[in-house]
Amino acid sequence: SVISIGSEAFRDCTGLTSVTIPNSVTTIGSSAFYGCSGLTSITIPNSVTAIGNYAFWGCTGLTSITIPNFVTSIGDSAFRGCTGLTSINIPNSVTTIGNRAFLGCTGLTSITLSWDDPTNCTYGSSMLDGVPTSATLYVPAGPKALYENTEPWSSFENIVERGRTEINGIYYNLDSTAKTATVTYTGSYSWSGNNYLGDITIPATVVTYGGTTYSVTSIGSFAFYNCTSLTSITIPNSVTSIGNWAFGGCTGLTSITLSWDDPTNCTYGSSMLYDVPTSATLYLPAGTKALYENTEPWSQFENIEEKESVITLSNTMGTYCDASGLDFSSVEGLEVYTATGYASGEVTLTRVNYVPANTGIVLRGTAGEYEVPKQKVNAFLTNLLKGTTSPITLNQTEGDMTNYILANGSKGIGFYKVASGGGTLAANKAYLQLPSNLSATRPMMLRFEDEDGQTTDIQYLYTTSSSDPAPATYDLQGRRVNGTMQQGGIYIVGGKKVIVKSH
Repeated sequence: SVISIGSEAFRDCTGLTSVTIPNSVTTIGSSAFYGCSGLTSITIPNSVTAIGNYAFWGCTGLTSITIPNFVTSIGDSAFRGCTGLTSINIPNSVTTIGNRAFLGCTGLTSITLSWDDPTNCTYGSSMLDGVPTSATLYVPAGPKALYENTEPWSSFENIVERGRTEINGIYYNLDSTAKTATVTYTGSYSWSGNNYLGDITIPATVVTYGGTTYSVTSIGSFAFYNCTSLTSITIPNSVTSIGNWAFGGCTGLTSITLSWDDPTNCTYGSSMLYDVPTSATLYLPAGTKALYENTEPWSQFENIEEKESVITLSNTMGTYCDASGLDFSSVEGLEVYTATGYASGEVTLTRVNYVPANTGIVLRGTAGEYEVPKQKVNAFLTNLLKGTTSPITLNQTEGDMTNYILANGSKGIGFYKVASGGGTLAANKAYLQLPSNLSATRPMMLRFEDEDGQTTDIQYLYTTSSSDPAPATYDLQGRRVNGTMQQGGIYIVGGKKVIVKSH
């Protein structure tokens, strides 16, 4: 029931270490926490619209602060002398900042601003006196030049547009026109207050330093706080924790796609979905709707739907990898294989119907789109294919292994060794990994088996010169036949069935 914290309410309470202010509070009075040097943590709710003069003066233990998106004014000397403060996030709702508001904040290394035009706010005298000009100023994509020509921001040496660069180990690829993004690491305050963002997909695996692949396992507190233009988000099942207020204030969300087969596989911070409309649609893996309907915070949503994966096969053959388990048993016109073995010059592909999450597969069928039900699949599959759900840099070798990609190359369809210079493998694709001592000079031809391990056919690699060997011959058990076909029966030669009559 508290609606305001009065002047000097907690002044000089040096033993106070943390404060949580309820959503009913609208104002923090002057000198309310003045001299609370032991205060290391404070949560200011969205209900607060004004922070009074001297409110946190001398709170030397505070290290970071996010100003809620409905605050319109920051009073004189509000954070003066907060020497422990290293980062601050100011939303575009703030229209006035008082005299000496951050004077003496000598520890600041990061200031995040959200005004499209910095002149939308008026600044008091000596507002930033003592703040290092080496601190990085993070501004929205686009108006960097405006900040470079507007006091007091023009004095900063490092002005970075969010969404176009690396920020403290957080990598962004933001298109402010399409309002889409791919995130490779999501720490606290990563995108807080970014109103350029329309939709975002967090991949299950991402590439960071040195081409090494990592999994996204956590979304930090306030990571997407007050991203009011955000309309959709996709979260992979690799995420096991989501911090406090991570999507708080994302009032524009209409679509949330989740991948956990069990929603309790993730822990959720307080107010994680504060002010997110319950009319937004949840899209879930097949067979999990009942679990989500009984698990907070997801049970509050009015529209919960199970979603299928739509797979596009551009040619008659391709590779694929999905962040969810898939059931191909009822999908007509599409065959699915894993790589189960190899021999000199050939890879054995064995047909399967059920594929676990994050598993590389080979698809064969008629080009087109296929709707495939998502399903939790626990089966272990022998598989030499490596899958990825996000773009990765693929080198020719990894340690003592060599990488191959499926391609229709100069000798036909097969697995070709990755070029010596490497390249990028697209999202939701797979590649083959074999021991480097295999010494394969030609691309690997493909031998297909049914579920019972019986060879059905062979994708022969066509010769292009007289020096290339003649096509190999196999019986229906997949055994290579040396010499001529002496006995009558059916053989596979160059990927085609040949009938030999008995003499």
